Order: sequence, then C-alpha cells, then structure tokens
Amino acid sequence: MDIFSTWHYALFCANILHFNSEFPWQNMQKLYLKWVKHHEKKPIETETSWSLQGIKKMISKQPSIICLYHLGYHGQIPFVLAENNIKFDVLMDRSVYEKQQEQFLFLKAKFKGQGDSYNILFSDDIHVLLKARSAIREGRHLLIFADGNSGVVTEKLNRAKVNFLNSEIKVRKGIAVLSYLLKTPIIPLIHRTASGCFKLEAGDPISPDALLKGKREDYIHYALQRLYCFLEEQISDKLYLWEGWGYLHEMKCFEINDTCLDYNFDQSEFLLPLQLKGQSGYFDCKSYRFIINYS
Repeated sequence: MDIFSTWHYALFCANILHFNSEFPWQNMQKLYLKWVKHHEKKPIETETSWSLQGIKKMISKQPSIICLYHLGYHGQIPFVLAENNIKFDVLMDRSVYEKQQEQFLFLKAKFKGQGDSYNILFSDDIHVLLKARSAIREGRHLLIFADGNSGVVTEKLNRAKVNFLNSEIKVRKGIAVLSYLLKTPIIPLIHRTASGCFKLEAGDPISPDALLKGKREDYIHYALQRLYCFLEEQISDKLYLWEGWGYLHEMKCFEINDTCLDYNFDQSEFLLPLQLKGQSGYFDCKSYRFIINYS
C-alpha cells in the first residue's frame, strides 16, 4: 500500500497542521518520510560516542528531575547516563513499561553493580510520591519523559493547558507537582549530533525557588510552560525530530475544530481519500473529520 494513502499518514498531517497551520502542504510527504526514517527503532545500547561534558556540572550539583523528550535517540539516553555512573530512578506509566520492559530489565541487569539505582516508579502507584522522595534523598535523580502524555485521557483533572507552537496542548501536571512538593529543580535534557558524535545538552533549570511567593498552581503552569517552550525551541524548524506527531491524536490533549464545512472535493488539497469501516470517503486534515462523498 502507498504510505501516503494510510490513516497513519493522514493523522500525521492533521497533527502537523493543527500545531503548524502555515506548514506548506507540498512539503508534507517529504516531512513524513524524514520523520519515519528518523524514528526507526533503535537499540538502547549504542556504539556511537556520546558527550556529557555540557551537563555533568549541572546534574552533579544535586538530585533533580531530569526530563527527556521523544526526539529520536531518546531510548539510548538512560543507558548513556547509567554508563557514566549517573544514578537515577525512572518514573513512567505502567502501560509504557509493559511495552518496553525488556529494555529496562536489561538496563537494571547491566548496571546492577552500581547499587540501588535504576528502579521503575509507576505513576499510578499510590506510594509514588514517597518513593520519589526517597530516591531524591538517597541522591538519585528522577528520570521522566516530559512529553509523555499517555495518561491524560483518564486524568482530566490532572492536566494543565500550555501554549505549544501556534496552538495549545493539555499536559500532565505530575512533573511540576513533584518538583513543587519535593522542592527539586527540573532539568530538561535533549540530544544533538555533531561531527559523528551525540551530545547531551541541558536547558536552564526550572526551580520552585523561581516563584517563592507564588501559589502551587502558578508554579505548575510556569514549569510546564517552560518545558514545552524548550521542546518548541528544539523542533520548530525541524519538525521531524519529534516522535509525537505520530500519535498526538490518541492522547486527546488538544481541542479539535470539528465545525461542519462545505467541501469541494476537487479543489481541497487537505482532503485525503481513505476508507473507514469499508466506507470510502475523505479525511479532512484540517478538522480531523471523515467525510463520505455521495456524489
């Protein structure tokens, strides 16, 4: 099947256009191919050289909440950190762990000689706050994916709305809440490539101290907005870097404009011919609507 005649491509296009309304439609297929190539499955253990020179000083000051993003080689970063004797526990959704269990068991076994590190903390555990506090007090970082919104569908009260590119996105509050309650800074972390080497870079720390007199909700919004501004800075001119374009629609983390429109099936470039449950029609990449063409 032509990959440009699939639901995955159609929804990818819709997600791109929702947050980047001015993106040239004629470049969409090229962007998709580049995105698919960049996000091919990768081993967690890498033979490529990684430089941590730019982050070691910052993360050695005190235990912190290290936030990663799904930018292509993100799956190798926990292994690279452990290889450099940086101790951490990972906080994640149970459903995500079940899909990636083999990788984390490998990580734990590979570095079992480094003491009580590389534990998995589950976001739905009623004792997760106590376990996170213990990790910080014992000198371990907390490793969390900042853009991992897989739980927002059933956690409407635990979401906050922040600006992202030229729209808004509803994101989980958990990272900011932990930072506030544990009085622990957040350090956003990304990777770049240069001269055949991967390089880890950190954004400016996000600390509860920045809003000493602010209310809890003020800090939560401030921290989450900072995290997504940092992501935006990384991908705004290189959209293919972010894995999220392939599944944003599944998270129900943004409002969809489903206003009924009059369609000209011969002229609208944003209408892609598809089938849904055996019914032929068109998917409108501007409104996420499936339109049956009875003409």
